[in-house]
Amino acid sequence: MEEEKLMGYEEKWFVLHHKSLYNENPNLIGFREADEWRKIKTGHLVVYYQAGARRIRGIYEVTKTGTMLDRAFGKEFRPGELKHQHEMNLIQKLQTNFSQYDAGQLSFHRYLKNPIRWDNRRVFPINPHARDRAQRRMKMGLLQK
Repeated sequence: MEEEKLMGYEEKWFVLHHKSLYNENPNLIGFREADEWRKIKTGHLVVYYQAGARRIRGIYEVTKTGTMLDRAFGKEFRPGELKHQHEMNLIQKLQTNFSQYDAGQLSFHRYLKNPIRWDNRRVFPINPHARDRAQRRMKMGLLQK
């Protein structure tokens, strides 16, 4: 996919999802709590990371947002536990291994307090300019290395 087209999306997100959920439905992401789910809107771009398998599975566009879009979603979880859901269309399929070392290269990763557990979060903004801003702030003494 052309980089210009990807950069044209208003918001881009890196989403960690349970390994079994990708196999259940690769075009749906679900959340227990609404706080992270609310950040992602229809028309946003999602890079889907399958936790456990440590693989980036693809780049998706969010096409629909709602609660209980698929009532059966999350067979390994309690019924309705992942009620906050987004349907997505695959834009570009990826089958990329993604280790903890690779994660350290992400713009937001250095700010995590517990990078092994990803601060128990599932949604992270992708900002191509975050690294530049962080470097400027370090030069100004606003951030510690």
